[in-house]
Amino acid sequence: MKLGFIGLGQSKRAIILGLMLTMFASATVVADDPVMIRIYNDDADPIFVSVYDMNAQPPEATIGERINGFAWIPFSLAAGAAGKGDLQLIARTADSSFHKCGYEEVRGVANDAAVYISANSSCRKRRVP
Repeated sequence: MKLGFIGLGQSKRAIILGLMLTMFASATVVADDPVMIRIYNDDADPIFVSVYDMNAQPPEATIGERINGFAWIPFSLAAGAAGKGDLQLIARTADSSFHKCGYEEVRGVANDAAVYISANSSCRKRRVP
């Protein structure tokens, strides 16, 4: 009885080694590729949204953009080790006379995902634990 690579011919060993290297290389490429998502305003009122990419080193605010009612914007996130994105969104109404805010934290966002945010809560400072 022969175990492992010992019983295989030279060409079969090369093929298996090549396939293993390809699998490792493709896993690395997936983790380095950006995660493309769509950020939707889930309300009729226009909002300003700030997006924090939590996989960036250090985590940083990457955009501050207006999104009209029921519209969306494309967004690119840094991928984590599993090839998915982590983000925090902070929204506030665009109308300065009508202050409402919203907050979402989403982890494990896959490529082409839709993330929804609206500003429908009172604005108050968040406590830091």
